[in-house]
Amino acid sequence: MRLVLSFALLALNLSGLATAQTYFELRQYENVLSMQPVKLTLHVYNAGKAPVTLGGFLSNSIPCPIFKVFDKEGGPPLIERYVAADCVTGSPMTFNAGQRRAFAVTLPMKLSPGEYTAILTLRTQPAQHVSTTLYVGPGPLVTELVLPSGAKAGRPLDLRVASRNVWRTPVTRDLRLCGAGLLIRDGQGKTVYDNKPEGTGCTTDFWATTVPVGGIHLEPWGKLPALPAGLYTAIMWGVDNATLHFEVK
Repeated sequence: MRLVLSFALLALNLSGLATAQTYFELRQYENVLSMQPVKLTLHVYNAGKAPVTLGGFLSNSIPCPIFKVFDKEGGPPLIERYVAADCVTGSPMTFNAGQRRAFAVTLPMKLSPGEYTAILTLRTQPAQHVSTTLYVGPGPLVTELVLPSGAKAGRPLDLRVASRNVWRTPVTRDLRLCGAGLLIRDGQGKTVYDNKPEGTGCTTDFWATTVPVGGIHLEPWGKLPALPAGLYTAIMWGVDNATLHFEVK
């Protein structure tokens, strides 16, 4: 009995050593909006010199993933409770030495706009935990072009970029417009202004601006030409994208 137990402990130690040489990374590559499925990718890399067999995998996905999701705002974690009869737990899969593989993982719960920490528990022996930060839109900032004082013929445009925080926590960003592009076209589609943003990126360190929950930050665009009366479209692109149709009177 003691000999059998010793062999069992040895096998468990070797399994743990092999798993320790296997690296896991969970990433969110796609933008997602509120209440849409959150699709993630789990990267697995066997950095050891021998094959490793891990449980809980299908051919290219993680079935019935076990997640805990924490809202940055606080509160208890979100946990999906699976019905065992409806859940496929996958099967063991062997990863050769030096092998890398990627697996699709879909979060089992729908999320409101905000920032979250998701912790995935893998069905390995021993169990492995891998985490990532999730961003669920819209937001945190919704960007619009605005003309607070309107647009009058013969006067320079007072165009501003409005960044509205739609998340449930304050957001800190560098909201300067260096590097952003701006086109203004008249009613016939002719470009009447192009700031040619190439080479106009920010040349100083991060400039933090904090926008409170529900708050709006207005960033002046800067010097713009005066335009004759007519219909126009302003298009901002680059860091953020926004379009404004307006009339100069």
